[in-house]
Amino acid sequence: MRCLTVSYKKAPQASGTEVTVSAAASGTGVLQYKFLIKDNTTGNWAVIRDYSILNSCTWKANKAGNKTLYVDVKDSNGKVTRASISYTIK
Repeated sequence: MRCLTVSYKKAPQASGTEVTVSAAASGTGVLQYKFLIKDNTTGNWAVIRDYSILNSCTWKANKAGNKTLYVDVKDSNGKVTRASISYTIK
């Protein structure tokens, strides 16, 4: 994987806001994208969307607090690259 960039609605956002996260990557063969979120207060993880060829997803920010959004990109050789974004919901 050579490059992974992520775009998203600027934080902070109000609880209940839908946030679209998009990723762009270059790599070998067909790329698959997985979107995850971690609640930094509780340590809980959730998969927003499992591996798919779709490079964007929408997440509804329900609880206030500090989160970390993750995007994993897997190439056709099985190599995974991860990007993360700190995100605040108020």
